[in-house]
Amino acid sequence: MTPVLTAEGTTPTSPAEVLVELAAAAALAVPGVTRLHPGSFGEAATYFPGRRFTGVRLREDILEVHVVVEWGRPVRPVAHAVLAALEGLVVIPVHVRVGDVSDPTSPDHP
Repeated sequence: MTPVLTAEGTTPTSPAEVLVELAAAAALAVPGVTRLHPGSFGEAATYFPGRRFTGVRLREDILEVHVVVEWGRPVRPVAHAVLAALEGLVVIPVHVRVGDVSDPTSPDHP
């Protein structure tokens, strides 16, 4: 397996970590997704030793991907596109949750 480099420049150390990283990258590559969402209280995250993946929550029985949709994009089709992007990566059920719509007047808007 080819090592996958993370945003921090470290190499994932487990198959679960690779899965979470690939799921995050696949979701962010979908047109209309501006970023991953941390959840209402930061609960949408997966923790590994020394690392935290915000916006992707991997549990034994499900993978949750929380996204922010770009203003003006239809929310449901973007969520379905995220689900389709993750189809070949995961063998457990995937839930896509839209946590917010980006505000084009916000300084954080891309």
